[in-house]
Amino acid sequence: MTLLSIIRQTQFGLIINNELHSKYLVYNYMSGLPKQLIFNSADMINTIAIFLIDDHPVSISGVKIMLRNQNISVTGSAQSIDEFLNKAKKYEFQVLLLDLYLPGTHPVDNIKKIRERFPLTPIVVFTSEDDEQWHRKMMGLGISGYVVKNAPRDELIFVIKKAASGEICSVTKQHEILTNGTQNQRY
Repeated sequence: MTLLSIIRQTQFGLIINNELHSKYLVYNYMSGLPKQLIFNSADMINTIAIFLIDDHPVSISGVKIMLRNQNISVTGSAQSIDEFLNKAKKYEFQVLLLDLYLPGTHPVDNIKKIRERFPLTPIVVFTSEDDEQWHRKMMGLGISGYVVKNAPRDELIFVIKKAASGEICSVTKQHEILTNGTQNQRY
């Protein structure tokens, strides 16, 4: 049985083997592990939907352009945590891309507020703060990734994809990739 023959789209999500699943959660039946996919009625496209929180409009625009044609789509954006919390229910997203510093708030409080409403959503911190203490503190709060804004585009894409697949991944100062706490070779 092929994957396409066991999936039907409904207004409530996907019917897979007679079970209703969220519109964006499809199981990889070969491995039995969940795999994030966006379902398009014409076909299945392996695209990751992200929501971006950054207080600089030019950063939001730049990230949208940078991720274009990379199978990553910015489905929503906000310039503050409060704006995100008000808008988030209107958007479908798999990963949250969060600037560390937002005016009038503390980074730790921001993570806690997000976790109250979205306890399982992977958070990738995307920041200009290249400080090991902040990196450790954020990872200790359960984020899925940490990338400095001067990292190459491929590293940001790599971390977003790892976060969407349920892995923990960061980029160190030396642009070494760390996945689930262990050092990996460069991709």
